[in-house]
Amino acid sequence: MIPNYYVSNGELIFAEGDRKTEMLVVLRGSVTIRQQTGAGEKSKRVFTYAPGSLIGELALLDRKPRSASAWADMETLLLCLDPETYTSLKEQSPELALKLIENMARVVSGKLRRASAELAALENS
Repeated sequence: MIPNYYVSNGELIFAEGDRKTEMLVVLRGSVTIRQQTGAGEKSKRVFTYAPGSLIGELALLDRKPRSASAWADMETLLLCLDPETYTSLKEQSPELALKLIENMARVVSGKLRRASAELAALENS
């Protein structure tokens, strides 16, 4: 069974640089992703995710440290898919695992397209 868990308003879900490698699905509430802007405590909002959104899919795939921090904007319910559960899913239901990977690829593609558009806008301003 894939665990769900609640986080409170303002609670840190994971921090930039963390080695946690699970993927989260926002079931209820919202999560804001923030990145450090340099030395010190300053950070900038990257994006806010609503229910149905995937967060941390890259960490699940590449097992590298988190590239940003995630904060709950309100009481939020998350579904957590860790690497061990994902491996088990691949063994027990390869078709379902493939569908999940296809959806993760769509999410990553959308994020990459959005980042490319933002970079183009910055270059043109």
